[in-house]
Amino acid sequence: MADTPTPEWVQLRQAVMGLFEQLQERLARGESVTRTYITARDVQRKRIASAAVAREILADLERDFLIEGKEYRPVRGGKTARQYTLTPSDVFAKRWIESGRCRKAYLEAQGTSEHG
Repeated sequence: MADTPTPEWVQLRQAVMGLFEQLQERLARGESVTRTYITARDVQRKRIASAAVAREILADLERDFLIEGKEYRPVRGGKTARQYTLTPSDVFAKRWIESGRCRKAYLEAQGTSEHG
């Protein structure tokens, strides 16, 4: 993927984040939910994107520290799946600072570079 995301990619990311927001709203209201995570298959079932594109979007969101992913392997065997949950804001801030992206974003906003 290029450095500058296409408008379509941004829309797909927003749609996937919408799934997380819906899940958080249901949890906040105290509704009974069967799962507190989202998988690429969930994104595909909602007809947001194909499974392959869904995996790319979720990986992209994970790289940006917006969500956390973990591998889940069923106890009795079966296919391993990656489960994603929202990253708490304090963890997001810490990881973003540690990655050095916050300094780069600040410098870009100022129109300067790190070396000059």
